[in-house]
Amino acid sequence: MKITQVIQAMLSAGILFFLTAIALASPSLETIDGIMSDSEWSGHQAVGYGNSHGQDYDVEKLGMYINDNMLYFGIQTDFHLDGGWASTENKYRYDEYGVKQKKNNTYVDPGDFAFDFNGDGSYEAGIDFQISGGNVFFTFFKMDHPGNWGNPVDHLQNTPYTAFLENYKTSQKSGTGTGEFDALISYFDDNDRFPGDVLEAAINLDTLSSELNQLFQGSNKTLNLFWTMECGNDALLVSESYSYTPGSQVPEPTTLLLVGIGLLGLGALKRKE
Repeated sequence: MKITQVIQAMLSAGILFFLTAIALASPSLETIDGIMSDSEWSGHQAVGYGNSHGQDYDVEKLGMYINDNMLYFGIQTDFHLDGGWASTENKYRYDEYGVKQKKNNTYVDPGDFAFDFNGDGSYEAGIDFQISGGNVFFTFFKMDHPGNWGNPVDHLQNTPYTAFLENYKTSQKSGTGTGEFDALISYFDDNDRFPGDVLEAAINLDTLSSELNQLFQGSNKTLNLFWTMECGNDALLVSESYSYTPGSQVPEPTTLLLVGIGLLGLGALKRKE
């Protein structure tokens, strides 16, 4: 078989794989775009009751997926993630940094993303997000004790709500600086609540600190992700089974295809010599 025929066959196989991948889509770096479509998250998401839109405290979707060294997660909610929703309480709410919400009214705050690594309802770690000027920043933290989470002010069955700085055993921020972890974050701010605020992210687990990274390590593990708002009026939980070993990222099939073509090309050059 000529080298051109071999390459053509491999390209055909690549196209076939590409079409198959579309049919069996899962979250990837390319899909972190602020849109939680079912074609991307199906099989890796929990959908809120009725999946209705326009209700102030409605959580539509919560998704999570782990592939190789990447943690993908996302939320779609009619609850405003960048400041909360109006409250009848005549006082300001304070977030875990002691900063007043920058609103003229009183607001109920969004909660933290809470991670349960043992499937026993004790949440050992979480992600706090701060939104400023449309930019999103993460703080990934490990609790000093899982029982020290803050509970909602109402609907206590939907817990935990948030963790406070004094209850962090260790924490790490997202970014490109020294000691920060890699995260691709996409945020869609929907003031009309249709389809709702969307926050999607991908985190490179290999860039987490050793103490945070160790939480994810293991084979055939089950991880629970939970989110609610300060009042606890609505909540979602999603579970994902996965295996993760640090530094074990497998090259993507498209990369392997290009490498294979390159090796075949080198072989052809040697034969001509």
